[in-house]
Amino acid sequence: MAGRLGDAGQRIRLTSGMAYGAPSRQDAWRVLGFYFQPDHDRRVWQFQGSATGLSQITRLLILAGEIAEPSAAVGLGPDGDFGIRVWERPGIDDEGVYGSADDLRRLAALIEEAVRETPSGGELRVHHDYANDVEYALVFRVLPPSFDPASADIDAGGVVPASTADATRTPPLRFSFYDPEDEVQGEGLLQIEAGYVILEYQLWDEEEEKLSPTVEEGAIACDDIGSIEYKRRVIGPLVTFQTRTMKALDGIPSSRVGQLTLRFKRRDREHVERMVAFLNESL
Repeated sequence: MAGRLGDAGQRIRLTSGMAYGAPSRQDAWRVLGFYFQPDHDRRVWQFQGSATGLSQITRLLILAGEIAEPSAAVGLGPDGDFGIRVWERPGIDDEGVYGSADDLRRLAALIEEAVRETPSGGELRVHHDYANDVEYALVFRVLPPSFDPASADIDAGGVVPASTADATRTPPLRFSFYDPEDEVQGEGLLQIEAGYVILEYQLWDEEEEKLSPTVEEGAIACDDIGSIEYKRRVIGPLVTFQTRTMKALDGIPSSRVGQLTLRFKRRDREHVERMVAFLNESL
């Protein structure tokens, strides 16, 4: 991103303990209404809170768009380390989110609607549905109204892990797909994250005879997977996902009648087998 949050301008810590006069980190989190932390290995920002608490971020996104000057970041949290910046184009990176005031309002509406439709205990993900220029994703976990945001911060004396999705992490696995009937093929990366099988891929451009520069994304909820078929093969593993509904694969290329087959590299066989074993345990 050109002009990163820390390169210029002022970081306004509207939601820090100092700004609200909160005497401690615990109170700062409670005033904010939700907890967050970055996971730079997975390139995500993880948020957790009650539906009411998470709704606060929508208000803060709109407020930041109204008050922040270009190059000035509004920082969230006791340390102000998640930045919201007014910028000429939308995006998400390792320092926070950015975009025009209209972009930030659109992001706020996107989060508000998703949180409202997600039951307690569920998770939602914001990535390319906000912008193409995204290096990180936003993952929100909706918790019961009794959740205390300070309980997730070890530095504030908390003991609750920041995420219960750690066990679902997998390294990105390179895959390819080909559907001779629809004459569609492509390559991409697969990763399990926050209860979803995340697929980022590029389609093959027949005219240019190369992969399209556009990165597209699909997600399969693990709860929607009915069965997984694994074929070892000498040239590399073949994995077929059978979903409980056809809608679960809506929009994902080469999927047909609730079924999606992906090809993996032979060198990744061990990782693929672990992924399949993990998913099969959760079915």
